[in-house]
Amino acid sequence: MRCWRGLLFLGLIGCGEALPDPPSPAGPDTSAADDTSAADDTSPSDDTSTSQPSDTATSETGETGPIYTEAQVADASARLHDELESLVYVSWDQLAAGTVWVEYSFDDGEWHATPPVEAEAGPQEHLLLGVPYELDVTWRIANELPGADGTLLSDAGTLTTGSIPAGVPLPTVLVSDPTAWEPDGDYLYASVASLDFAMWRFIMDRRGRLVWCQPNSREGVGTFYARVSRDGDDLLWDEVDFFGGGGERVVRMKIDGTVVETYDTPKHHHAYVDLPDGSILWGAFPTETEPETLEKLNPDGTQETLWVADDGWISNSLYWDEASDSLLYSFFTTDTVVQIDHTTGAELARWGVEGGWGFDPEDSQFYMQHGVEWTPEGTLLMSAHAAEDSIEGVVREYALDAGSTTLTEIWSFSVGDDIDAPSFGEARRLPGGNILQNYGTNPRLREATHDGEVVWDVVWGDDAGRPAELIARTVYIADLYDFAP
Repeated sequence: MRCWRGLLFLGLIGCGEALPDPPSPAGPDTSAADDTSAADDTSPSDDTSTSQPSDTATSETGETGPIYTEAQVADASARLHDELESLVYVSWDQLAAGTVWVEYSFDDGEWHATPPVEAEAGPQEHLLLGVPYELDVTWRIANELPGADGTLLSDAGTLTTGSIPAGVPLPTVLVSDPTAWEPDGDYLYASVASLDFAMWRFIMDRRGRLVWCQPNSREGVGTFYARVSRDGDDLLWDEVDFFGGGGERVVRMKIDGTVVETYDTPKHHHAYVDLPDGSILWGAFPTETEPETLEKLNPDGTQETLWVADDGWISNSLYWDEASDSLLYSFFTTDTVVQIDHTTGAELARWGVEGGWGFDPEDSQFYMQHGVEWTPEGTLLMSAHAAEDSIEGVVREYALDAGSTTLTEIWSFSVGDDIDAPSFGEARRLPGGNILQNYGTNPRLREATHDGEVVWDVVWGDDAGRPAELIARTVYIADLYDFAP
């Protein structure tokens, strides 16, 4: 049996080319948005402009109303978030009711847009998301007003986002093929540990540029399961104290740092899941006299134990399957995965060294597995070591035959690529069919097609300027405005 603490501290202590422009996120469909002449006419962000109706016209019914030829905007300005200095706020006084939004650009020829809103006359403030640190952003306010012919744009302003926070590890993109990326993967949300084990939560774009990052608030506290909330409205992250300080919790937060809710998860040491009813499940770390338990925090605040592990078993991933309302609970100390009924806590199956099932072929057996999940096709997918005496990180997918109690490998990735994954790591099938694998304490991330073609390869290492100790769970995000306050 392997010693988990030894593995953890061994990992934590011991251990291209020019990119094409990525596709712009969806925004209002206006012909004026492609006219960059307005962007070229820049003015300081604290300039004030006031536009008034330029004329009136009488309709066939005899009614008279204004015809707007300029955006009805006054006192426009921009500022940075006080702490998250990649977030830009554009404020102005809207002089007439209508549909309004802000268009903004930080790469030549590319424009993004805030979600349009129906606004009355009065103060407005819109949040610009997805802007990398240390870049100039040009912004302009767009109006669609009754009586106006098309979209009206304000004069443009500019602002420079803040410096990348000191200490956060930086990625380098080694391979990039935008034509084959996951379609809903414009951004990556994850956590990363620096060499001194300071952990950061971050969001980066496909060019490897940080567009958001935040350090953990407590020294020596890890975050290993950054994820999107089940309802898709918030960012979730965990605080895990490996050094006995206590205070373990899961945090639900908006992208501007506003904390929506916190969940106390005592003895939480690695993975957790949130369920549609608002409950949280996690593995509670064992003590010298008690084994690990699967704990559940109910929406009413009560806590219950769903399942008790065997002695010496320590988990590293937890996955909930909606179709069966069951959990996949992975234990790396025994190279075993357990399926548990979420409703009753009954054990349904075991696979791996302690599972009693065979493998076809025999050398496809998994060891040191992480990120175990069901695919939509009902197959079992995971990251693992290539063999019991190897730390090469591979992805394995199995079909399950209950009659013969056999896991048959039907697909694999990274076998023979000689990329080590000493501990941590993960593999997930993406909605578009690609695979996403990270290598844990060898901080690297690869996205590949089902044919094994690597279409995105990112490394956090010495070549990046700020090396990392590990990359934890990773998840793609399509639209950052899903998490706006």
